Amino acid sequence: MADVAAVLRWTAVRTAVDPLTGAVLGAFYGFPPADWAALEHALRLGQARAVCVAPAGADLGEVAALAPTVRFAHGDPAALAAELRGALVLCGDHGTLPALLAHELGVPQALGVVRIEHGIAERRLDHGLRERLRIDGPAVVSVEAAGVRVRRAPLGALLREPDIRHVADPPPRSRVKVTATLPFRPPPRVVPPPAGDATARLRALTGVDEAREPPTVLGPLGASAAADALLGFLERHGYLRSRAAPVR
Repeated sequence: MADVAAVLRWTAVRTAVDPLTGAVLGAFYGFPPADWAALEHALRLGQARAVCVAPAGADLGEVAALAPTVRFAHGDPAALAAELRGALVLCGDHGTLPALLAHELGVPQALGVVRIEHGIAERRLDHGLRERLRIDGPAVVSVEAAGVRVRRAPLGALLREPDIRHVADPPPRSRVKVTATLPFRPPPRVVPPPAGDATARLRALTGVDEAREPPTVLGPLGASAAADALLGFLERHGYLRSRAAPVR
């Protein structure tokens, strides 16, 4: 792949918290380890460039000393896609930016990659398994920080004035603003109203004439038997459809 680009996003890498009160004192910003791993993988593939999403005051000197750097202020996916079109894009495996870039570029995305070399990407799967993917063209690869540390920049490059191209991308589009959050409440069940006179309706609402099932202690049971007992209780009381009933 001739064109390789690493995308790094400036974010809060850790937070300072008061150990006594739990109040947040401040945050320390920078590039997370997964983004540095993406840059290192890009450098191993050959001549790579870095595309950074960072504010104006961010220190990009170390990144610029390792690869030609372009800075975007807001990280609009459409503006980033115009810069990255036709390239193999490596991102840190976190957040929604890799998925948005893959959508804007119209290319496939590989998640959970721990190693990439010679066009073969190795993904981490559950239960210690690995999957190998062949990458023959432009794609978005989400890289994990799996024991990969970025190389040291040359001292001479660090001492020189960083050569960074700044792109004035548009601010992000308006998003949904959450004004309040409430605890989850399950939807109520619709039951028919009680019939009869006022006394009969009151007795029906209070349930004084119902035969109640006494509390039952079950166990110790295995996971499967305990799940069957719980589902059976919910079916008997009308909360679930019977598992024996056909689904239409």
